[in-house]
Amino acid sequence: MMIFRKKKSRAVFLYRTHDHNEVIADSYRNFMRSLEHFHRHDPEHVSVELYIIGDNLHPAMREILTSEHVDRKVYPFASTLLEVNSQAQEERLLSGASCTPQHYTLYITSINLVDTLDLRDEDVVFFVEDDYKFRAGALEKCFSFARTFRDDFVSPFDHPDRYSKKYRLMELNARDLYLQGKPFPFHSRGLGRDDERTRRGYINYRLELIWEAGHHWRTAISSCHTFLGTFRALKMSEPYLYHADVQRSDHVMWTHIWSEGRSKLWTPVPGLARHEGHKAKVKLLDDGDYEV
Repeated sequence: MMIFRKKKSRAVFLYRTHDHNEVIADSYRNFMRSLEHFHRHDPEHVSVELYIIGDNLHPAMREILTSEHVDRKVYPFASTLLEVNSQAQEERLLSGASCTPQHYTLYITSINLVDTLDLRDEDVVFFVEDDYKFRAGALEKCFSFARTFRDDFVSPFDHPDRYSKKYRLMELNARDLYLQGKPFPFHSRGLGRDDERTRRGYINYRLELIWEAGHHWRTAISSCHTFLGTFRALKMSEPYLYHADVQRSDHVMWTHIWSEGRSKLWTPVPGLARHEGHKAKVKLLDDGDYEV
């Protein structure tokens, strides 16, 4: 009798970076420790792959990455270093208000890389910016949630402003204006080339709160470019992940995904990651322990 072994599930992490400072160095170490813990969590059934995508890398960052992922394989999971150069490419930002060429090039490179990896629908892809710190068990919980809700996306960061009266009123006001077909003065100087699709995103969005994988999760209208989902969810959301308006605002990308009514965006409550960069260092409702 032949015994067929089930293929391992693939957890693919796409880590994007270019600079080097105290915040990024600290976040990088946290992420590597988190990945080591995740790798040991269920190695029999889940394989971990890390792709580090660097754009015009800071010399100090290149030295660290080359030493740990090229010259010496110091981690127990597979890792690959890829370098791109946004200055040598011909991409032009539509706005320039919300995104740098490096940010855009790193994101689009990581999105395009996914199509070359021969993934199955149930495999999970995690896009990671270099200025986040993760709580103990964060990757495990996010992975479990994404595997259960295979049509949806997950952001590990729960924006604290969602719990302010000012933000809630702004969100309700925006939705009301969209329902009436009236313009809304969006912060990134325009809603993009398809205002009607953005409007439908607000119409389709509903606030939900559930319990899954030992944690509370809520739906969110948008988040940043650190998120995960199954390959199935990524395919369902084309072309919005590649949408030109992603150069202007991740908010537009998410509202356009919501507009299709097939995928939702979920965030943990309390958050499982903290955004350290851009002077953020945002404290959450329950800040927790980030020293993995």
